[in-house]
Amino acid sequence: MLAGNLRERTPENSQQEPTDRGIMQTNPFSRFTGRSSFRFGPGASVPPMVRLLLGINIGVFILEWLAGWHPISNFALIPGELWPYKLYTLVTYMFLHGGILHIGFNMFMLWMFGTAIEYAWGSQLFLRYYFVCGIGGGICQALVGLAFGGANIPIIGASAAIMGLLLAYGMMYPDQVVYLYGLIGIRMKYLVVGLVLLDLIGALGRGGSTVAHFAHLGGMLFGWIYLNLDSQLNGVVRRMRATFARRKMDQNRERVYRQSGWSSPRRPGEASVDEILEKISEHGIESLTPREREILRDASRH
Repeated sequence: MLAGNLRERTPENSQQEPTDRGIMQTNPFSRFTGRSSFRFGPGASVPPMVRLLLGINIGVFILEWLAGWHPISNFALIPGELWPYKLYTLVTYMFLHGGILHIGFNMFMLWMFGTAIEYAWGSQLFLRYYFVCGIGGGICQALVGLAFGGANIPIIGASAAIMGLLLAYGMMYPDQVVYLYGLIGIRMKYLVVGLVLLDLIGALGRGGSTVAHFAHLGGMLFGWIYLNLDSQLNGVVRRMRATFARRKMDQNRERVYRQSGWSSPRRPGEASVDEILEKISEHGIESLTPREREILRDASRH
């Protein structure tokens, strides 16, 4: 259904470790270089967490439909049975699907958008975000079911988590063009808005649709909250680190600022400790040059 105008991946192995700059400050294509070209999918090898999720979902589907295993009653999210003994179904419902089209669409979207996001954020942050969206969407759909007469309707599918991935991808790279059915180009920001409107229309309609629209909307809502909190919390953490480091430097200031300045003298034009700490506060520690890191190490030894 979708294809992207993505970039070639570098042959070097991509890092999977997250940085301390905040997940929304990272370009999802920062690890992709080269000439832009039309290609089907993300144009990179499948990273470990996306590969794991694909394997579990497809494996459960095979057991469910080919081996005659029917886990709906025990592992689907049924709002009326959720509390207090089946809270685990807020996770397990994400790995059940109702048919080949259902799982096919979700897994395609997971592969296409999850790959770029995991490469950008690292595996741990990606997996955490995926479950935040999936569980959040399940909670929203369950609350609506309890409030409006759907307490006994099972909820299954990874769609809430997938919609969260679409939101993150759209926020990170809003002008990226994807192609509906390989033909119709649309920017991600418009695609995300369009999907939200479709789910709102479906959720407010009175038709007999079996689509869990509130789970989709809930997944995107929890994803949006998570992404905004992450940016704010990372800013707070950077400021706290800089404050603690500055206090440590202040305690040793008389010894640090000797007549020569440093045990390894600071060259003319180089930043002071305070300036370096301010740079960490604003841009993160990874923004420091090797010489600035050396100055901080020298200062901390006194």
